[in-house]
Amino acid sequence: MNRRLQGRCHCEKNKAKRNFSTQSRFSQKLKRLLHLFLARNDKRRKNTLKLLTALCLFSFAFSGASSNWPSHTAVPLFKGQKEIWMFQPFRIGIGGNSEISSHPIAFFVMPNFAIKHRWISGKWQIATRHSLNYPTPLLRLGRGFIQPSTAEVPHIITNDHQILITKRIGKPFFTLKIGVQTALRFGNSADFQNFDLPILTPRTAVFSENPTFYWGIDAITRLSPKFILICDLDHFITARDDAKLALESKTMIVWKKSHKFSVIGGVKLSVGNYPWGDEFQMVPLVDLVWKFKKRGDKGKNRKRNY
Repeated sequence: MNRRLQGRCHCEKNKAKRNFSTQSRFSQKLKRLLHLFLARNDKRRKNTLKLLTALCLFSFAFSGASSNWPSHTAVPLFKGQKEIWMFQPFRIGIGGNSEISSHPIAFFVMPNFAIKHRWISGKWQIATRHSLNYPTPLLRLGRGFIQPSTAEVPHIITNDHQILITKRIGKPFFTLKIGVQTALRFGNSADFQNFDLPILTPRTAVFSENPTFYWGIDAITRLSPKFILICDLDHFITARDDAKLALESKTMIVWKKSHKFSVIGGVKLSVGNYPWGDEFQMVPLVDLVWKFKKRGDKGKNRKRNY
């Protein structure tokens, strides 16, 4: 009996040794792979980080305080409806008057969350939108690219608060939006630099100096059953003395291929004063949108979303 117990214990010890050796070999291989990826002279890693950072910054620039169809109107998605954008936040309706959104591309390097609630409906629709962003991981990832390699990036939490007023005048829907961006910073910020780039500057000025105020007017009208025209005008006022004002305008056409898929194309114009002087920029815009309805919904409330 004792021999059997001894033999069983011996087998269990051998299994544990084999499992431990297997785990150690796996961990060693994983460490080698991580070391190869994180090596400073790895060009592929640098190019990957640059591409990821640029993509996130591009998405952030065109999903911030700019208005899009129709996420920055006072009209929310109805309960259970979902919208997936390529360069815009993922949106989902959580009630008849509320929706939440988060940017899918940037979330893993810039956690973000927003909620919109409509307080008044009818001829005049009034809603508020509140969002939080934590851009520190993205900024640290971009050291040597968007920030000096020696920069100490502090912990930054930005918050954005908007009031949205939408009314239909004739055929178009008009929306007036007024908002403010502020930020909380924790930690050392040695060598941390501002973003002196058109379109990005008014949206990232809040990282170093508070606050940024903005207001804008949007117009949405249906040209035909398949096409929608969107125009807007946004004005930013930052706390930076060398980049105080920025004015942006966007014109886009939405092609609704079906109730589930749309293609958006247009152009964004931007003019502002920067540390090197006034500058004008024109940027093309392209996006894809997928819509999903709640099961069992047969098209009711479809008019809410233009």
